[in-house]
Amino acid sequence: LLALKVPRRRVAVNALAVLGLILGGVIVASGWLADARMTMKEPALVVAKEGAEMLSTPSNNSTPVLSLPQGATVDVLSPRGAWSYVDLNGAVRGWVQTERLEPLVPGESL
Repeated sequence: LLALKVPRRRVAVNALAVLGLILGGVIVASGWLADARMTMKEPALVVAKEGAEMLSTPSNNSTPVLSLPQGATVDVLSPRGAWSYVDLNGAVRGWVQTERLEPLVPGESL
């Protein structure tokens, strides 16, 4: 009813404002859903720094499973202080020193 009393130009401006609000809401929602913290079930994704060894147990003298190259992305399954139990591409799991990992998502901690 209000639209009938308001000049046509004002109705167009109001319609554009409402469309802008809807579009803004869609952009915010898609950004929120694209956040790795919302889409991943693991606590965090990390990038291995140069020289990170994946070990069979959380101990410096345990058997090496493999050497992670710099920039490898792993999923942290269980952070435990100085050690983190990680998964590489769903195929290999092992322990890595937490200090050799950095969060992929800024502001996160392991």
